[in-house]
Amino acid sequence: MFVGTLEPRKNIEGLIQAYNLLNDGLKKKYKLVICGGNGWYYDKIFKLVNDLKLNDNIIFTGYAKEQDMSSIYSGASLFVFPSFYEGFGLPILEAFTCGIPVLVSNNSSLPEVAGNAAVY
Repeated sequence: MFVGTLEPRKNIEGLIQAYNLLNDGLKKKYKLVICGGNGWYYDKIFKLVNDLKLNDNIIFTGYAKEQDMSSIYSGASLFVFPSFYEGFGLPILEAFTCGIPVLVSNNSSLPEVAGNAAVY
């Protein structure tokens, strides 16, 4: 699962490409859920999903209300935050609160937020 605005600095294209490298069995067992509203250049993300023929494997929830986020996080097996840059990284803390493992980029503020509790 990923949470954030769909825009280039979030590295969602890289996340989708990494997901595509998983074997078919893992892709069948685990869907990639991308939760967030459209930002700038978001259309490239949807084009990549189409080009890689991952429409059945990737779920775009769109913007989710704050009161629904706990349920969404709690249903995830893993939270991934591959951003190129973040000012803080609140979704990491939200994932920790829901008790799911976190995989995060090792840049900007993210190591400070995640500390030793995430995989980089």
